[in-house]
Amino acid sequence: MIHDTSKHGWLTFQEIIKVSSNIGASKVGEKIGKDRFYKYICAFGFGEKTGIGLPGESKGIVRHPRYWSPVALDTISFGQGISVTGIQLVAALSPSPTADCS
Repeated sequence: MIHDTSKHGWLTFQEIIKVSSNIGASKVGEKIGKDRFYKYICAFGFGEKTGIGLPGESKGIVRHPRYWSPVALDTISFGQGISVTGIQLVAALSPSPTADCS
């Protein structure tokens, strides 16, 4: 069961981010849907090396939605069930993410 550490009531998207609401993030993920959400994950470069040539760079762990458990969309929406690197986070915040998982 997905829960938050504190009760928040109805939240806007900005408030979901501000209070780090697992329930709110799960609802956003469900609204987007697993295939579209996966495309967004890939568009930000998660699941692939950045290509900057760092020795030992990891591509992180991003499974294709066909391998997601029934609760995976919810848990990935709030940052569990996925593994990304610090350099991927920096690249994702850059002006033009362009990666594409297949």
